[in-house]
Amino acid sequence: MEWKSYDLLFYFSTPEPTEERIVLVVWTEDDLQKSKESIIPDQKLATLLEKIRKQQPRLIGLDLYRDLPVVSGQLSKEENQAAYKNLQEIFGSTPNLLGIEKVLPPTTNPPSGIKRVTSSDIITDDDNIVRRSFIDPRPRKKKDDPNTERAATYLGTALGYSYLAKEGWKGRLIDLGSYLIFKNETQITLKDIKTFDGGYINNKIGWDFLVNWRKGNNPFIQYSVTDVINGEIPVNIFQDKIVLIGNVSSSTTDIHYLPIKKWNKYQKWSYGVEIPAQVASSIISAALDNRPLLKVAPFGISYILLLCATSTMTFLILKFYSLNIDRIYLISGLFSLFFSFILFVASLVAFQTIGWWIPIIPPIFGIWLTFLYLNTYVQIDKERRNFLWLKILANYLNHKFGNSSSLIKFNTQYIEECTKIIEQISFSIYRKLEKEHQEYYGEFSDSIFSETKEAQKLNDLLKKISEIKTINPKILREIQRTTTYRERTTEFMELPNKRKRRNSQKTNINELIQQLIEQTVSHLRDQYEHQVAVQEIYDSSLSLAKVNREALEIIIENLLDNAFYAVKPESALDNNYSPIIKVKTKNSQKFIEIRVEDNGSGIPLSRQKKIFEPMVSYKTDRGQGIGLFLVKELLTLEQGKIRVESEIGKGSKFIISLPKK
Repeated sequence: MEWKSYDLLFYFSTPEPTEERIVLVVWTEDDLQKSKESIIPDQKLATLLEKIRKQQPRLIGLDLYRDLPVVSGQLSKEENQAAYKNLQEIFGSTPNLLGIEKVLPPTTNPPSGIKRVTSSDIITDDDNIVRRSFIDPRPRKKKDDPNTERAATYLGTALGYSYLAKEGWKGRLIDLGSYLIFKNETQITLKDIKTFDGGYINNKIGWDFLVNWRKGNNPFIQYSVTDVINGEIPVNIFQDKIVLIGNVSSSTTDIHYLPIKKWNKYQKWSYGVEIPAQVASSIISAALDNRPLLKVAPFGISYILLLCATSTMTFLILKFYSLNIDRIYLISGLFSLFFSFILFVASLVAFQTIGWWIPIIPPIFGIWLTFLYLNTYVQIDKERRNFLWLKILANYLNHKFGNSSSLIKFNTQYIEECTKIIEQISFSIYRKLEKEHQEYYGEFSDSIFSETKEAQKLNDLLKKISEIKTINPKILREIQRTTTYRERTTEFMELPNKRKRRNSQKTNINELIQQLIEQTVSHLRDQYEHQVAVQEIYDSSLSLAKVNREALEIIIENLLDNAFYAVKPESALDNNYSPIIKVKTKNSQKFIEIRVEDNGSGIPLSRQKKIFEPMVSYKTDRGQGIGLFLVKELLTLEQGKIRVESEIGKGSKFIISLPKK
């Protein structure tokens, strides 16, 4: 990622003018087709060098391996031998000519006759892109003389330094790898890449430095070999310049990928002859044009940026803590984008002005990791606080409802006692009136007595008392139902604590479920006021298994409650309907299966997918939408599952699967 950010800096860099001090003379596809030769033969190369020498270039770089003769098919054997001999003489009589050899395996031999031979080895990073150049590809040695000439043996580096040396510049090795080039008070340094510089983790091959690649449509003047031989070039175009000779025809395999062409739509690669030209230009323009040489920024810069970025993000997120979490995400996300952009712009400015490559990936990662971590923390903290307030509210309401329920229950009991007393007094008055009526008329006449105003009032009073006696138990049952809902709400609020505890113990599943049914069904029959046949079918192969008794109690109670609701007689379409609930257990190799089935009204398909969500209930006249959600959450804690199968008019099946432990 550091390499990609480095390449991106070149992509956004401004294009530069053509380098006038370097001229490329290349063997093109046109040259190949005209001469029918895939490589420049000795005769043409000798002619080419003669033409170039006449214009007195400052340096000539031969980016062609020439350790063996290259014969022409158009010449005889004797003519080819004479051409090779002539080429050797030209090599020997051209002191400003630099040849190449490959010094890293697989190696090649140096060309014979050339007095100064340099290396052609190129460093390619793991992503197949050339970003740096050798000063010298050979391994470093502590005993090396700092003033040794081997400090500039790569072709491009040697051409750049030799060009400057003609103008009085000098060079020497410093820091066992970096190379200082200076003239009077002016100096430039080819800074050696060390371990952990920028995106480089391990750099043990030779002495190398970052190349400030020249970006532009035409970075160098270029002519074909045929144009030079035929004299179809400007007069003195090579005078006092570096001339590089290489192959750019389709026959060459010397192609490489550079950062400046990574996003080029038409040609993403460059020919090998361009690399020494780019390296030489990078050195010369740094000395003569104040164009910066590239180097990795000081070690602490990236960490300072990382600290500043993460501290600023932390401050901003905590500053906006009181806002809604969505707004915090939006604001901090925009700031993260802004800071990332500022970091990149700052690194681009430093890159173009002073040649610093600032590794910005750690700060950018720091920004976004801080964004994710702190926002997640704030969200969790807000949810925790909200849950705490909700729990406090639930406890408060539980307390208030408890007080109200107790008061209603007490008053209901008091009303029941008063009703009994009033009923007794009413009967006493009734008997007294009967007796007075009998004494007055001499005999008792029930029809006459019942028509009296006193008797009618007493009958009305007794009817009201009977109604009160009927309503009172209903009120008590509703109080009991409210208490059940309060307990469920408390259980729901305690769910996070259950996540931590998850107490499991070995239990006989069949016996436990049987106990739970006995405890729950009698209460539910009173609550729903209708009789339901409960059938229990147990798998005898079920032995002891580890389960959370508390969780299973809540699960079974909720499912039975729902089943009792589903088999209400008033919801049946058939007058001969008999409500039935079946509870079954089944043993399998890995799971314990518990089924609660009913022959009730069924659940519509549209609701089946949502009934396990919080605050969603299929009960039309009551239901908080907590029960089945609580069941699913508890099963999730126990690594269990629940599914529903239901059909309108035929009933529902809730199937629980618990893993054996």
